[in-house]
Amino acid sequence: MGICGILGRIASASFLVLLVYTIILSFLFSSVVFAGSCAVNQHGRVVCADTPGGGCAVNQHGRVVCGVGDCAVNQHGRVVCADTPGGGCAVNQHGRVVCGVGGCAVNQHGRVVCSSTPGGGCAVNQHGRVVCN
Repeated sequence: MGICGILGRIASASFLVLLVYTIILSFLFSSVVFAGSCAVNQHGRVVCADTPGGGCAVNQHGRVVCGVGDCAVNQHGRVVCADTPGGGCAVNQHGRVVCGVGGCAVNQHGRVVCSSTPGGGCAVNQHGRVVCN
């Protein structure tokens, strides 16, 4: 067997190992992507939402509260969660939590704007305006 045959076998073995690692990593990361968010309680334990797209936040007593959508803490330390899976929440200029069916962001005036698309997202652009999809 010549040098080309040896190199060919090494390359195909390396490709097979790389393929197996890629498949394993894709399964690991796909489970992370679809898991709900997590938070740490007053005892240092991590608590995660049971629902894919769900959220968690820590209340004024250090307890983790989770919901089917994103969660945020209001001006009184109370956790408010979106009631739609994948829904979003954000805190406005008055400390109130505003939730919607999609992701939320706070504009330059402190107002919360949420996507009207379930599971959609919002971000603040360079001009301080909220843009949603």
